[in-house]
Amino acid sequence: MIRSLSFILLFLISACSSSSTNTYTVAMSPSFNSVEVLGREKNIEAFLTDLFSEVSNRAKIRIPLESVNSNTLFDGLQKMQYQAVVSGMPPYNFTESTYSFSSVFLQTGPVLIVPTGSSVKSLEKLSSKEVGIISDSMAVSILEKYPGIIIRPYDSIPGMLNDLSEGILEAALVAVLPAEGYCNDLYKTTLKIVTPPLNDAGLRIITMKGSSEGLLQAFDKSLKKMQEDGSFAKLMQKWGLSS
Repeated sequence: MIRSLSFILLFLISACSSSSTNTYTVAMSPSFNSVEVLGREKNIEAFLTDLFSEVSNRAKIRIPLESVNSNTLFDGLQKMQYQAVVSGMPPYNFTESTYSFSSVFLQTGPVLIVPTGSSVKSLEKLSSKEVGIISDSMAVSILEKYPGIIIRPYDSIPGMLNDLSEGILEAALVAVLPAEGYCNDLYKTTLKIVTPPLNDAGLRIITMKGSSEGLLQAFDKSLKKMQEDGSFAKLMQKWGLSS
């Protein structure tokens, strides 16, 4: 009897310990204001819920999601109120000294859009041509590398894409998520995307340096397998985040 009780107690302690060490709370801001998503916030939130559920099943870990105000997202991480955050903060040298980063799992950088009849496939072919961008977007820094391009700023994507479809512009740069939405719907017969995202902007899981490395390893491993077996692409399509 005593041996049985001791075994049960040992089992419960072990189970509690295992549960604790295999649970990683991940916080996110529902506004995703660190990246250009432009109205796709609800799609991304649903996508993340399914993605982390799938990673949890594959890696045999728990990844509860927590919504946090964007202003306090990293403050809570530094105070270890949760083990990781979802953010578009890039892994620069000065950030990598403090944080560890997963692979990008949702690209958000700008893509090049042209009329369906255009032969243009890159920015190099647009010297002396007008290219539309959204004011204050990351596309500005990309086009600065091509001084021959004439930049035409816009306040809205629909206004810019209307001008593009009417031949007023030669091309436009739009963040990939809204670009996919517009080119697969309103402008399906008139406009097309001709490049992948033109920088490495996107959502990653970020932890404190040297902390919760097991989460990053498990996530990257599961993500790679999902990409290889096609389940990641299906998940992107399910939530309207790819064509």
